[in-house]
This record gives sequence, C-alpha cells and structure tokens, in this order.
Amino acid sequence: RPNLKQMHDEACRQRISDGDVEAALVEAIRSAKSALDGGASAAGAKLHLLPASPRDVGDDGAFRYVILGPEAASDSGKPSALVKRTIDETTGPHRPRVHRNALVLAVPSRDGLDAARSSVRAWLGWRDVQRQLENQTVDPLRGERLRRKLQESKQQVPALVRQAYAVVVTVSESNAIQAFKLTAAAGPLFPEIKNDERSRIKETAVDAEALLPGGPYDLWREDEEARFVKDLAGAFSRDPRLPKMLRPSIVLDTVLQGVERGLLVARLRAPTAPCAPGGGSARTKAPARSRPWRWFCRKGPNSWNCQGVCLRRASCRRCGRKGRCRCPRYWPTSPAAMSPSCPGQGAYWAVASRLCNEAALDELRTRPAFVVEG
Repeated sequence: RPNLKQMHDEACRQRISDGDVEAALVEAIRSAKSALDGGASAAGAKLHLLPASPRDVGDDGAFRYVILGPEAASDSGKPSALVKRTIDETTGPHRPRVHRNALVLAVPSRDGLDAARSSVRAWLGWRDVQRQLENQTVDPLRGERLRRKLQESKQQVPALVRQAYAVVVTVSESNAIQAFKLTAAAGPLFPEIKNDERSRIKETAVDAEALLPGGPYDLWREDEEARFVKDLAGAFSRDPRLPKMLRPSIVLDTVLQGVERGLLVARLRAPTAPCAPGGGSARTKAPARSRPWRWFCRKGPNSWNCQGVCLRRASCRRCGRKGRCRCPRYWPTSPAAMSPSCPGQGAYWAVASRLCNEAALDELRTRPAFVVEG
C-alpha cells in the first residue's frame, strides 16, 4: 500500500485542480480579513475587501482601503493592470477617478502569492488523502500522522496569505502610481501601511497654519477671499501633493483649531431670516442667498463672538494691505478693533454680539459646510 506522502503527492498532482486552489485561496483571503484590516475600519477608513471591479470602489472623497485579490498581484515598482485601473477609473476609461489621493491598495506580491498557493494546494491534498481513507481501516499511528499533517497544513495557510500581502499601491506626490513593498512582518497589515512614510497617511489634525494662504499646502488661489470647508477637505483627496486624511473630520478639526487660534474666520448662513412684511418679528424659512451670514472668530482669550463678526476685513497691521493678506495672525481681533462706525474702511464691524464659547465650535461641527476666510 502507498504511504501517506505518496498519496498526498499524487492528490496534489492529479486530483487538486488550479481552480480548486484559486477558490480556496480566495476564501482564505476573506477569512483573513481581521489580519488584513487591522483596525482600518475603526480608524475611519472605508474597507473594500476583494471588490469585483473598480466600480465597486466609491469616489466621494472618503479614504478608502482596498484589498484586491490574486488577479491584482504586483511587485515593487510594477503595479498590475488591474491595480492601475482601480486607481485611474470608476466605471470605465470614460469615467476617470477624481479622488485618487484618497485610495490605498493592498495587493499580494507575486512570489508571496506563489507560496500561498502552494500552501493551499498542500492543505487540499491532505484533505483528499483523508477522504480516500474514510472507508478504510487505518492503524492508529497512521491516522494520528494524517490528522497532524492536515492540521499543520491548514494552520500555515492564514500566515502565508498575510505574508503575501506585502505590496502597497497608491499615488505619489507627483501623481504617479507607485507600488512599494513592506518589510516582512506578521502583525496586522493596515497599521504597517499607515506607519510607512511612503503612504503619506495622517490620522490627526495638522497645524492650522498649513491651511493659510501662502502655507505649505498651497490651497488658495490669488483671487480667493473665502473657501468652503468641504472644498478644503476635498482638496486632500484630489491633490496628490497633500497628505491622505484618514477621516474627513481631520480637516474640520484643523479648521476649527485655526478659528479658535484666531488664524481663520468662519461664517455660515443663518437657518432663518426675517421675512415678515413691515419689519415684523415673524421668522420664516428664506432662500439661502437671502439669509444673512453668521460669523465666528476669536474675540478674546476665553470667549467667542458670533452673530455678525467681521462684515469687512480690516487693513492688516503688519503689511497695511486691505482685504486678504498673507499674515492673518495680524488681523485685528480684539474688541477695541471692532467698530460699527467705520465699515467702509474695512474695520471689523460687530453687527451683533453674543458670547457663546464652545457653542460656536459645536455649531460649526454640526454644520461642516461652512465658509472659512483665509
């Protein structure tokens, strides 16, 4: 009678097809989700595990962590065609992806994938041997050896699947698709990707000064006086020169930090406006364009002023320029600089005053589509 090794070799060569190996490998990748995810979803990323096509990966500006299957295998510096299509396209070549900088892909290396396939084939081979001996009388020593081989081969599969996913693909600062290989490790995959400087992923608020005109991120055009915060946040997912923000709230937190420090001024439309004829007190919903702006900026070290601050910006005390300048920390923000008598000169004009402390920040957090003055 043939020994177990001979039976296993024959099963791997003749009875285990390539299709069987691929199906089991894909299932093993799905089962390794926790090792490949590694807390990405909890950190704020949208996880896509083995998407069927690029159309299954959204393009709305949210940070997306995509784990592709064996057909996307790549090497360092050599991303596969499927990887390139996932980054460049949504539904097809006619619909290019807009938020390419919000995408990070994890794919298996070709040599790592070969090792994982061999491990899966070995495991399936021992399963086949077990089926062959089901209706036979097997001596205890032989049966114990078979069970040990089956268990060992099964335990090797998840580890080799994790090791196979060693290639990360994303866009570089020059907007080129780059594929780089991680150092071999056995821990969860996403934390390694996040901690690698080549990924350029940030999960904490940046310094608010970086958002200012003339800052390192260069987010403002020369003719811009104000920008919607949603556009500032969208710039990080569209512009490859900028870091990848793990959560959309990171940009909002940075803007609020700038408002709190007096570097930025925020405004949003009031939800209602006086619409009663004759100046009555009735308040009803008004079209957005007819609603007054409400302003939020720093008034003092421990207080906030909202409801009509900064109708016009004052001349800068540093460069003397009226309107937007490149030294916003020198804008007058003290109560003495707020004068309703000289709006024509661009002074800070307090139409109404209401101290609200953290209430101002809370309102901006709940309505993130506000405008920020640079």
